[in-house]
Amino acid sequence: MRISATTATILLCFMATGSSDAASEVQGRLTSDGCTGRSVVSHGWGEEIIYMTPLPAGAAGGGCTTLVNPNGWYAIRGNFPAGDYLMSTFAIDRAPAFAVSRVTLPGGSGIVEGVELRTPAHYSVAYNQHFDEWGPSPWIWGSDMYQTFKATSPNITRLVTKLAGKSGDHYWLRLNFAIYRPNDGPPSTWQLVSPIRSYYFGGGVDPIIVYGWVPYRSNEVNLIVGQTYALRLWVAPGSQSTSFAVVARPDKGNGYADGHLYVDGVARPDLDAYAYISGGEPGTVTNHIPISKLEFTSMAGWATRFGQTFTATGSSLAGACIVYTTGQPDTPSLPIEFRLYDRPGGTQIGPTRKINGVHGFFQGRASVAWVRGEAPLVPGQQYYLEWTPPASGCATWFTEEALPGTGYVNGVAQSQDLMMAIAEYKPEAPEIVLSTSRIELSVLQNSAPVTRTFTVTNVGAGTLSYQITDDRDWMSVSPEDGTSTTEADTITVTFTPTGLPIGTYTGVITVADPQAINSPQNVTVEMIVRKYPGDMDGDIDVDQEDWGWFQRCLTGAGIAQTALDCADARLDFDDDVDDQDASIFVSCMGGPDRPIPAGCPTGE
Repeated sequence: MRISATTATILLCFMATGSSDAASEVQGRLTSDGCTGRSVVSHGWGEEIIYMTPLPAGAAGGGCTTLVNPNGWYAIRGNFPAGDYLMSTFAIDRAPAFAVSRVTLPGGSGIVEGVELRTPAHYSVAYNQHFDEWGPSPWIWGSDMYQTFKATSPNITRLVTKLAGKSGDHYWLRLNFAIYRPNDGPPSTWQLVSPIRSYYFGGGVDPIIVYGWVPYRSNEVNLIVGQTYALRLWVAPGSQSTSFAVVARPDKGNGYADGHLYVDGVARPDLDAYAYISGGEPGTVTNHIPISKLEFTSMAGWATRFGQTFTATGSSLAGACIVYTTGQPDTPSLPIEFRLYDRPGGTQIGPTRKINGVHGFFQGRASVAWVRGEAPLVPGQQYYLEWTPPASGCATWFTEEALPGTGYVNGVAQSQDLMMAIAEYKPEAPEIVLSTSRIELSVLQNSAPVTRTFTVTNVGAGTLSYQITDDRDWMSVSPEDGTSTTEADTITVTFTPTGLPIGTYTGVITVADPQAINSPQNVTVEMIVRKYPGDMDGDIDVDQEDWGWFQRCLTGAGIAQTALDCADARLDFDDDVDDQDASIFVSCMGGPDRPIPAGCPTGE
């Protein structure tokens, strides 16, 4: 008997039921939006692994998606009694970010179909059925590209694109990835807000249409929900290829609505890049995961117990992913059990999770998930996550980078961390995100007050009720308090330099809510108070006394003026004091106890 299913929220609705206690197979798709925000058929991710974790306990399995169009189809064969399951995908070295959904299977013999798991995205523009829908030549060439998008959650964990070609016959290319914050200027002036990561495309495959991707930990990039950002792709210095082609979709009113592609600095509002930008399942963080060296090169040896300590950043455990090997070319599916402890050899926290691993070429995979709150954590405390294969044992790998924890093999601490990824649920509490952590400004002595702004946003749960304070008399904030659910509140800071001597002044603005998980958050302020241009004697005007001083400093064009008491006479910032400096001085001369004229170049 074949059982069909369609998903509605987290519950599956079935057209038929079986006559026995367990289904033999679960089939469906791993998908993301075909085009974020549009009614476009979802895109299926190929070559990924879907896992079914039974609740509350028991062994289920995982299956790879198949390479058919549309991509993303998977089939998990096993024994699936009626009940609740967590369907998840989580990988150390593959493209989609952590995703989890709770589903209900009805039992019965046969195959359960149509069980879809959606992987969340800030931005997803991808093939749905076949590249022909994008036109006869769905790619564009360049050496530096930006795709703008709107943030839908606070973090980044995966950046993915699809390359269509690279210059040079069998040249290698290292493609850089990063996130930028746009401004009103050209892309070359936009602000970098993430670490730069790169993906290596070897020279041995030409032509290519292939994924390239890079990972991030959740705490590496903080985005403000609703603000515009840009994924930048560019040729890393030293690459043999000097240009590349990215797959791009013509936007004929059915593309991504909140951004578009820029190619070598030129806006292309008619194009959207093939890309997937994700921060993982909303309400989760992935901070314990290798990101810089993902090659499996250092073996941890044969054992029956493997474990890793980690420092919690969330309120409960969400998922874990490991790799294993038996040394056989076709590594078999092994039953793997996961347990969380308060410390190595300590007390177990939450339920044991069991999964049948996915076999593969010289390596198997296993991943499990937990329901929010099942395995509670306290942020900042250290825990121990252990996984055990059958009594016959297996081997795994160490990471090639140091993670904040200690790896264990058969209960013995190691000098390296295990190749292992851990996801956590965020506390269900408010979380503060500020649009900036620093304000810098330069003002004239005794000038009128000036203002700057920043925003406060709640990216967590519930309502953020915040108070804002500053620690200096020469600045003030308005408003001094507020609330936010998801919106960005604008805060105005007024700076008053009246009476302040020339110099550099620093201060701190603090945003706090005792209920927020990351309170307080600070904005550091640096204000430079400058002389009036031409105010040689520092009495806050430009008059005849200053003119007399200035005349003594004249050297003529091309003759350097090195006297310390003439430094303020070099008004055009070259080394001499000549008629150009004199022209600027005259434009700033207002007279005794009078403000400088409007035509004076203040440099603000």
